[in-house]
Amino acid sequence: MNAAQRQYLQRHSPSTLAQLRSLNEVLLSLNLALVALYCYVVRSFVEAAYSNGTSDAYTFLYYFFRAAVRLNRLLNYQPSGYEKYAPWPNAGGRLGVELAFALTTIFLGVSFLTVLRLVRTSPKYNNALRSFGGLVFVLAFPSTYVLVLSQSGNRTLASAFSMAIPELLCAAVVSLVYLLRPFAEWGMGILLLLHYGLWASIYQGTGETDTLYGPIPPRLLLLLIPIGGVVWLYYCRVSRSDSKIELSEKPWSKQLLIALAVSMAGLVALWLPGPSYSLVQTKHRDSLTIETWHSTCQIGCPVYKITIHGNGAVEYLGEHFVKVRGEQASSLSAEQMQTVLAGFDRADFFSLEDQAFAWGYHTARVSVRITVDGKTKDVSSDTYRVGGKSGLQAKFVEAAADLDKIVGTDRWVKCDGARCQP
Repeated sequence: MNAAQRQYLQRHSPSTLAQLRSLNEVLLSLNLALVALYCYVVRSFVEAAYSNGTSDAYTFLYYFFRAAVRLNRLLNYQPSGYEKYAPWPNAGGRLGVELAFALTTIFLGVSFLTVLRLVRTSPKYNNALRSFGGLVFVLAFPSTYVLVLSQSGNRTLASAFSMAIPELLCAAVVSLVYLLRPFAEWGMGILLLLHYGLWASIYQGTGETDTLYGPIPPRLLLLLIPIGGVVWLYYCRVSRSDSKIELSEKPWSKQLLIALAVSMAGLVALWLPGPSYSLVQTKHRDSLTIETWHSTCQIGCPVYKITIHGNGAVEYLGEHFVKVRGEQASSLSAEQMQTVLAGFDRADFFSLEDQAFAWGYHTARVSVRITVDGKTKDVSSDTYRVGGKSGLQAKFVEAAADLDKIVGTDRWVKCDGARCQP
């Protein structure tokens, strides 16, 4: 160790070095979470955008938008202006969407931090943290951006990538050289500044990841990347100088365990389904009422209402574009009632969030209201854009269609070989 290094270490206590390493770990964990969530969310957006609202990508987007709706309701936030008419699911406005992304990133980051702490006792941990951190802070987000959006067919993106991909390769080479044969920190700092500046202009210029609810991810959250790069560069300098110093900080701490518990609870509250209720196992069948409404569309779809009571009694009310207008009556057997209820149970009806559903303009909708045992739930969905084929929205629409088949509404709704008159 030369004189400059000894003088440097005299100014920095082991506790200060430990705090720097912890800060580097936190920023690395948050960057990993940011990149992982960004990849999955934006890939789902891109895939869903070319699917007419029926891609399995909507299965994930439903859960994402449901988390946004929950946050908006918690904050009592209501959408305004054009946000009300967005072609994406009506998640209640951009505030919830941005908060859902940011909070999920933080919660996942704490989980990644826990994993890093598990391997901290390894003798080569500092070297691995320097190498892995460099790859993440310098290359992870730009590489993911290229991989996710390179197939979108956007000309602006294609033009930007023609310049960005060579720069990304150069950045990878420079990072590896710096890790293997370190050169002056000021030189690497200038290269990092140029690298982040170029990618900031590319990201801002393309705007491909913006939605009507705001950018994905929020712009402010992207500051984690350059801040992490600066801390990583400083950590590289310090960790090489103090490689022979033993840091006594324990891998686990009370604060980390509390943060992990809060993060797990937060992920559960945001992403897992809410309380459900089994219709098949309802205790008081006499209290059951199922009401369905079918609305019109741009080309004149049938408008009618079906009401089913717990005893199997069926009431029909035809309004427009149907064969039979007015009231009709029928009944279902106990076995048919069980089939209807099982269909809505498969869709997990009482935990559905229809503001997170996919929908389109000028298309028919089906709305269902179920009242049972003092509980009432209303769910409405587009019948054309039904989200992922294996998702809850598609199962809900399927349950409503099965109800029509079991009741036999075609005899009242469909005209022979022609569209019914209004």
